[in-house]
Amino acid sequence: MIYKKQYGQPFDTESVVGSFLPMMETIPYLTKEPDGFSYAMEPQDVLYGLGENVRGINKRGWVYESKCSDDGNHTEGKSSLYGAYNFMIVSGKDTFGFFIDYPGKVTFDCGYTDLDTLRITVAEENYDLYIIEGESLTDIVHQFRQLVGRSYIPPKWAFGNAQSRWSYMNEDEVREVVANYRANHMPLDAVVLDIDYMERYKDFTVDAQRFPRFADFAAEMKAQGIHLVPIIDAAVKIEEGYDVYEEGVKNGYFCTNQDGTPFVAGLWPGLEERLKKVFAQIEKYSKQNLDISSFGAFTGMVAELSNNENDYKLFYHNTKQGRMRHDKVHNLFGYNMTRAAGEAFERLEPDKRILIYSRSACIGMHRYGGIWTGDNHSWWSHILLALHMMPSLNMCGFLYEGPDVGGFGSNTTEDLVLRWYGLGIFSPLLRNHSANGTRRQEPYRFKNKAAFSGILQLRYLLLPYIYSEYMKAALHDGMYCMPLAFAFPEDDFARRVEDEVMIGESLLIAPVYEQNARGRYVYLPEEMLQVRVKCSESNRIETSVLPAGHHYIPVELDEVVFFMRKGHLLPLAKDGKKIQSVADVDFADLRLLAYAPDGASYEYYTDDGETKDYDKPEHFVHITLDADGNAKSDRATVKVEG
Repeated sequence: MIYKKQYGQPFDTESVVGSFLPMMETIPYLTKEPDGFSYAMEPQDVLYGLGENVRGINKRGWVYESKCSDDGNHTEGKSSLYGAYNFMIVSGKDTFGFFIDYPGKVTFDCGYTDLDTLRITVAEENYDLYIIEGESLTDIVHQFRQLVGRSYIPPKWAFGNAQSRWSYMNEDEVREVVANYRANHMPLDAVVLDIDYMERYKDFTVDAQRFPRFADFAAEMKAQGIHLVPIIDAAVKIEEGYDVYEEGVKNGYFCTNQDGTPFVAGLWPGLEERLKKVFAQIEKYSKQNLDISSFGAFTGMVAELSNNENDYKLFYHNTKQGRMRHDKVHNLFGYNMTRAAGEAFERLEPDKRILIYSRSACIGMHRYGGIWTGDNHSWWSHILLALHMMPSLNMCGFLYEGPDVGGFGSNTTEDLVLRWYGLGIFSPLLRNHSANGTRRQEPYRFKNKAAFSGILQLRYLLLPYIYSEYMKAALHDGMYCMPLAFAFPEDDFARRVEDEVMIGESLLIAPVYEQNARGRYVYLPEEMLQVRVKCSESNRIETSVLPAGHHYIPVELDEVVFFMRKGHLLPLAKDGKKIQSVADVDFADLRLLAYAPDGASYEYYTDDGETKDYDKPEHFVHITLDADGNAKSDRATVKVEG
């Protein structure tokens, strides 16, 4: 059951789909405070949600801010990253969810100020509060997802491997990447073009010197099974004669200052006036010796050039509800940028799926695109952070998500990239990306090419299951990835597990995330089948049954280990040939991996991966495996082998 309470005159974020009743007279669970709400927590209470954020799956013990911030240092001391996700579930003495539909700053003090108090502060009292009660944690998520609408569904090829770099500077660099992937039998479906493909960083342009025959080049890549994915920046360059700029000025599309003149800022440094003041102060500092206080002031002044909340109060947007100061709607910018692209493609290609993903987001954007989780680092701790983000984003509707595999900032290592792929091959978005000036980390550059080839081939063998589970989660408002406690609600220890997650209905994954580790401890809530894949040996599979409980599991660098639930099936693509792209995967000719001594069944979803007729009954195939290992499907279009 969902209840709503309205405060003041909320801005309509359009995060919620349709109209909504009933309204609450009084709110359950939460205590109203002058600037928000509070909740008295018991020691056993767990807090889930808040999407992409620092720290654990259980958000208790820290303070988080819904305030979209371009911050590439994802350390434990941060309170906000790129997105704003105001959905949270309390699980303990009470179990309920709540969503605060407000586009400005919201603070979630999850036991930081007071160990046993959840305190939510909203910047102003103009918002809608939704309280969600359900039979289980998954039911609460299901109801919330119905409230905010169906999650974005990308084309099937977008579940393939993507390679990115800031930046591949010209056509020949891209050709070299593709050729090396193909020569080393590493599948690849997309190459991402970062900002340097543009003509002087102007959106919707291509540099004619670096990519002189771009249409021909795109066709050349397409013939090799490669999609080109260009980035678009969140600002338009000021330049006379640049048609995008001139159209925006003519039609009043751009943000404005208080006096109505166009708002001007550096895309990354921030507000132009603040930048001038900083340069002026640097000029003063250059003529004196800095003591520790003035040095601290200098570094702080430079650090505050971006993500400065005072700047948000200096410019305005024209909206359906009138002129709005930016700080009051700050978290909607990335959402509406993605929405604009999604709605444009809906008009241009109404029957075709288009790959769109963003870095900045808030709830509502999940209907129009996915996200990558931003500028992480080549740190071992960021493998674990990526795992923490997966279920938290899924709760908020962001199913198509993934990190920069190998790490964006800093210099990576071969073992880090291998271990990161051990998690990344289970993320819907699989993309290796790194920053300009860092070590090149395309997998073919490392020594153990057989292991990299094998682990990427494994991703493609898993695609029938990954795609099926993703589509069922999207179509049924469920979760592709969830914490163990959601799947095993009666298991008290599962509530405390922070480094394992469920992928779909059948798999538990527990990636290795420490350097030099040759294995790790794993908790199994029930008896499961251990599946060990030896990636350097053409993905040879070894299986063994493990009882419920705690286990030390050896995992070598060239291995991937995961676990299957009893009575469940895992549909895999057949591996008789080397796969180069998703187009080589036969989703209609499957082999089954199973731990089903008494037989099992599985609802398998498959479609053409391009059009939008998602809900047709013929896309759902019922697969069964009897106790003797005989497999069959109820549709002749899908063949299965036990």
